[in-house]
Amino acid sequence: MTDPEGRLTIYNEAAAALWGCRPELGESKFCGSWKLYWPDGTPLPHDKCPMAIALHQGRAIRGMEAIAERPDGTRVLFIAYPTPLFDETGKLTGAINMLVDISDHKCAEARLAERNAQLDLAGKIARIGSFTYDHATQKLQLSPGCAAIYGLPEGTREIPREDWRSLLHPDDLRRLDTVTRRALANRETELVLEFRILRHGEVRWIESRVLILYNQVGRAFQRIGAEVDVTERKRAELALAERNTQLELASKTARVGSLVIDFHTGLVKLSPGCATILGLPESTVEISSDDARKLVHPEDLAPLELRRDQALLKQEREFVAQFRIRRADDSEVRWIESRNLIFYDQSGKPAQMIGVRIDFTDRKLAADMLAERNLQLELAGKIGLVGSYAYDIHSERIQISPGYAAIYDLPDGTTQITRSEWLAAVHPEEVERLQELRSKAFRERRREYYGEYRIVLPSAEVRWIESRSFVSYDSKGQPQRVVGVNIDITERKRAEAAQKLLNAELDHRVKNALATVSAVVSHTRQGSRSVANFVAALEGRLRSMAATHDLLSARRWQGISLTELVRGELAPYATSSNAKINGAEVILKPEAGQAMAMTLHELATNAAKYGALSTKEGRVSIRWDLRQNGHPTHLVFEWQEIAGPPVVAPDKSSFGTNTICDLIPYEFGGTVDLMLAPEGVRCRVELPAHLFSKGEPGSEAIAHASRRTEDD
Repeated sequence: MTDPEGRLTIYNEAAAALWGCRPELGESKFCGSWKLYWPDGTPLPHDKCPMAIALHQGRAIRGMEAIAERPDGTRVLFIAYPTPLFDETGKLTGAINMLVDISDHKCAEARLAERNAQLDLAGKIARIGSFTYDHATQKLQLSPGCAAIYGLPEGTREIPREDWRSLLHPDDLRRLDTVTRRALANRETELVLEFRILRHGEVRWIESRVLILYNQVGRAFQRIGAEVDVTERKRAELALAERNTQLELASKTARVGSLVIDFHTGLVKLSPGCATILGLPESTVEISSDDARKLVHPEDLAPLELRRDQALLKQEREFVAQFRIRRADDSEVRWIESRNLIFYDQSGKPAQMIGVRIDFTDRKLAADMLAERNLQLELAGKIGLVGSYAYDIHSERIQISPGYAAIYDLPDGTTQITRSEWLAAVHPEEVERLQELRSKAFRERRREYYGEYRIVLPSAEVRWIESRSFVSYDSKGQPQRVVGVNIDITERKRAEAAQKLLNAELDHRVKNALATVSAVVSHTRQGSRSVANFVAALEGRLRSMAATHDLLSARRWQGISLTELVRGELAPYATSSNAKINGAEVILKPEAGQAMAMTLHELATNAAKYGALSTKEGRVSIRWDLRQNGHPTHLVFEWQEIAGPPVVAPDKSSFGTNTICDLIPYEFGGTVDLMLAPEGVRCRVELPAHLFSKGEPGSEAIAHASRRTEDD
């Protein structure tokens, strides 16, 4: 409390603790020991503080937030509630001020905001969501997590009731309707449901908790609920129920038994169930301690007896152990859980031990399998390279998951790195873009942002990362914390690059093929005197192109055998007596192979129509070899027609002649010498070294053609 001048008249211990000092009464102003600031950090003059305003205006001031700096430099956020006091004449006599420390409350709000961001992210990943259903519009408003639960497209925020019902499992729909109608009829305010949905054909279990709101006349107008995908839990429950059934069946088949050990006589009395567990006849009621010891697995006997002797030495009342046995009848190894009560005589010596034996082999194997599966899952997290992180902007430190550490090839057990350490791993070409992406998100106060970038591992390997992040801001709009996930998408990026390359290559080849077909059609039409001639010539040339394409495809466009190409073009006309082929195995590059195929087609069809292959006496000699003659190796191909009709040179060159003479020189820098000699056509083709290679054939067909060449 203060007097009308603002001097302290009384304060309690809580005020002193809040101030961090003890001002003297009557001399100090009500806040003279403090430095005051507005919540945004700007100075707050003492004459503008809530107490001063209350005294000046003579009225109570509604709670105002402010920050006080104590004498020791620490700060506290508080709310002041000042109220002026008057005597019976209405004269101002002072004021009473209530101060409330809200520092913890503000911290809790910040933590709540961060937790909400984490929950939003968890809702999308873990499929936890909420919804609101309006009875009037019959529409559901969905959270991102709820949309993810039902497998709806990202960004779905509202669906009609009928669309939601279409997602429910048909076997559960009628039951849900019955339960809901009963709850509404009884005006129940809370409803808990479990049902199945069909998400893209997969059955999933959903747990839904619903709050029902009613209007003044008792009619429901809104439902608010939360839903969780509990499929894994249901599967576990079903597995547990199955295991319980197995245990119940095991109990019925004598997998649980009891025994009594007499330390004085050394005899062990068995129940029928215990005898069955040990593989003894069910009628066995008593065996010696030595016989019981022989049934314990040799590797477990010494540790078991050591623990038992220690328990007896300490006079413990209970003794629990797990060990293996070899059953007496079939030597099968089984796991046994032993639970015992030990009784001692008056001298403290052990007299008797009563216990049960439980065969838990199935449970043990399941536990081992579960441990193995957990290890597999942990390894999968590291191998699958999916990790999460939380980045504190003020401390510049990043808390990371094991999967995140695996992505960046950090040592096992790494849980924290600095932002500078992370930035050092980012590819130098990506740093500026990432900085701008981050700054832009902060400037626009975006809650979520996404990016893809490259990192460089310590091994110098470059990897692609997909990052999704949520940002939390303070009251001034300054970023405080970023939480998110990182996914290694390197393989996807490589696949996309490969697909792009394949598409470009395919596009290039298709364009080339179409251009070639267009040229062939155009020139064939110009050189044809009738439609029939045009069709026949065009069909032959297109068939030759298709055959060449098949040969190239068989070798995955890595080249084509010249032997196979020659035999393919001569196949319609050549016999064992009218064609002689001789040459080394040469693999032409795809572009050279297509050009040679067109040249051979024109030579072969011309010989079949007018030349040596048009008569029974005529024949064709084809040979090629690799030559140097003081120059880089080049391919020399020679075609010679013998004993055919006399050759008459045409008045003007045809498309076929132009193809033979012009294609290879103009396209590839080779040479062609075509001689229309009266005794027969001769053609010599030379190809530069970069258009072919010499080596083993690339397919069985080529190998077969090579063997035939040697036979000829």
